[in-house]
Amino acid sequence: MPRFTSWDGEDDMEFFTPDGQKIVSEKPMIKEPNCFKRECKHFIGVKGENEAEQRVTCKAFPNGIPVSIAYGDNLHLKPQDGDHGITYEKL
Repeated sequence: MPRFTSWDGEDDMEFFTPDGQKIVSEKPMIKEPNCFKRECKHFIGVKGENEAEQRVTCKAFPNGIPVSIAYGDNLHLKPQDGDHGITYEKL
C-alpha cells in the first residue's frame, strides 16, 4: 500500500537513504489527505489495484473521498450528498 507524504504535487520529490544517498523516484506518492491528518475514525485508506485506480476512501465515501474533503477546506462536519449519513468524527 502506498505511504502518504506531504508532497504538494509540484517540483520533483527527493528521497534519501539513512546514510544520505539520494534516491530517485519516478512515481509520486499519494498526498496525505486532510481526513487522515485530522484522524477521522471513518478513514479507511487507499484503494485501487494500480496507480491509475488509487483513491483515498472512508466509510462515508467507500468509492473515493471528494477532493474538497480529502484535500480542500471542507471539514465534512455536516452531512453531504453521498456520505451515507456519516460525517467527520475524531478517533
